[in-house]
Amino acid sequence: RGTACYRVRDPVDGKEYAMKDCWVAEVKRYHEVDVLERVKGIPNVVQLIDHWDVQFNGKPDCTAPIRDGYGALLGDRPDKRFCNRYHRHLLLTPCGDLLWDFSSRKELICAFRDFVVAHEAMIQQRVLHGDLSPNNFVISEGIGYFIDFDHASI
Repeated sequence: RGTACYRVRDPVDGKEYAMKDCWVAEVKRYHEVDVLERVKGIPNVVQLIDHWDVQFNGKPDCTAPIRDGYGALLGDRPDKRFCNRYHRHLLLTPCGDLLWDFSSRKELICAFRDFVVAHEAMIQQRVLHGDLSPNNFVISEGIGYFIDFDHASI
């Protein structure tokens, strides 16, 4: 999928954020942003601070020019499976540690309770996360948070 997450620090106030760097199918370019807007304010869910397309030569970075540069035009190909992807950044808060890095059994149990509370609240907003795996939860200051909403359904 080509997704990575980095810790970034605001040079002015020193606050730490998580920056998601991803390549998203054109048809789902704003899907995760839309879902995060829908779950905004729900406890134990990361909050979207900002989002943008990565720019390359003054234009949104995407895979179409690469494909076109090789002459692989969709009309000339027997398989039409090419999917244009956009290079996106999402700035999120809080920035947490992976679930595996819990500091105590109590912290892990409390984090799971946080996930249940958040999951119930998301269901009330008619959002289903769609990818419940240990990689999609973080712990920040002893609190568990849902992350990674690219597979969520409304």
